[in-house]
Amino acid sequence: MKLNFRSSLIALSMGMFLLTSCNDNENDLIETNESSFQNEEEGLIAGKYSYKGKIYSKEALKSEYPIVFDIASMSYNYDEDTMYLFENDKEYEKYSAIINDVSARNPSNWGFKFRMWEHENYRGRFFEYKRTNLSGFSQRNVWTNVPSWINDKGSSIVVDEINFSFISGGAYGAHRITCYQDYNRGGRSVTATKFPIIFGGTKKTFSNLRKGDWNDKISSIQLSGR
Repeated sequence: MKLNFRSSLIALSMGMFLLTSCNDNENDLIETNESSFQNEEEGLIAGKYSYKGKIYSKEALKSEYPIVFDIASMSYNYDEDTMYLFENDKEYEKYSAIINDVSARNPSNWGFKFRMWEHENYRGRFFEYKRTNLSGFSQRNVWTNVPSWINDKGSSIVVDEINFSFISGGAYGAHRITCYQDYNRGGRSVTATKFPIIFGGTKKTFSNLRKGDWNDKISSIQLSGR
């Protein structure tokens, strides 16, 4: 199909937008594609669940604490295949301090951390996904379904790198988040990229997904870096 001069200008403008939109604006989610792949499986299910210092299977935890999955925020540690549950921010902060200390003692242990809240401006219950020990091909293939309780309910997001300054042997790279409307990276998708400034960190924040028409629509996410 031939492109006239006006169409060429539009295509060039779109290309420039994709290149220049990698900043800290909360409106830089770029819709990328629509996949025909659909899957109706449940969301992320961990091998172990940790609550109040004890380890459970999902069924055992539900049996002992029937409403915990209706009230708790959750943090999934990929390296342990464990979902940690918290009833309040104080419990999460205590857990997070321990994890950060371990990370500080292993500064080459590079990875991603993703959090999604039920409400705008980082309010309400949240789901967090952590994965470290990434390098090479694996750092371009970090993805997960969200748990069923927050499927199609996320309204704000923070994505960050763990030990970002050690990526690629000390070179400062970029990271990208892609959100999908369906499980297993199916359906509509939207992507944002963060290019870090030296010593400035690589945190990417979206306080209101309603701005990009993605409020209450996310079922799976992919994180990648270089």
